Amino acid sequence: MSQRPWGTIYVSNLIGSAVFAAIGVFVGLELGTIEVTAFGELAHGVLKYS
Repeated sequence: MSQRPWGTIYVSNLIGSAVFAAIGVFVGLELGTIEVTAFGELAHGVLKYS
């Protein structure tokens, strides 16, 4: 079986999730349900330098 269909499915899922996340961020910011400072706090925990 060829790997090409699975590669297409994988890339489509990545693109779809990125678009869904972007829409969620823009809508959340416009509705006021998300604060910009929350993104910094989340990133600090993940990218904390040792």
